[in-house]
Amino acid sequence: MSTAPGTFSGDAPDAFDTLFEEAPGTKRNLFDAPTFDNVTLCYLGAVAAGSTDGKAIAEAIVDVTGPGGAQYTFEQLPQAIEALEAGKDIDYEGASGPVDWDEGGDLSRYIYDISEFKGGNLVKLDTVEVEAAG
Repeated sequence: MSTAPGTFSGDAPDAFDTLFEEAPGTKRNLFDAPTFDNVTLCYLGAVAAGSTDGKAIAEAIVDVTGPGGAQYTFEQLPQAIEALEAGKDIDYEGASGPVDWDEGGDLSRYIYDISEFKGGNLVKLDTVEVEAAG
């Protein structure tokens, strides 16, 4: 048995998966979508903070990921940036699914795939969603 980070289903994760699979180059791996989201969040955090200071960006990331603002996906980054520059609150929905950070800077939801080897192939048995305590 093994566990690995899973990907939420939804419009943004499905669109990211399609774009990645259609692009030339390497095949998908476990951390493509979360890595993409992390880079995007650093950029959105800098825009929201109006600064390139790491601490200011980290604090702003909580605001751009949490519920309450208008939702934007990676396909709507120009509109998300315009909203932030206008001082509006946004809720980034990532390529890996909802990316909702709590006030402590931790993800509030996780998803894991549970798999095992059968006949020499890794077969997904289940997907488990976990909400962080708090």
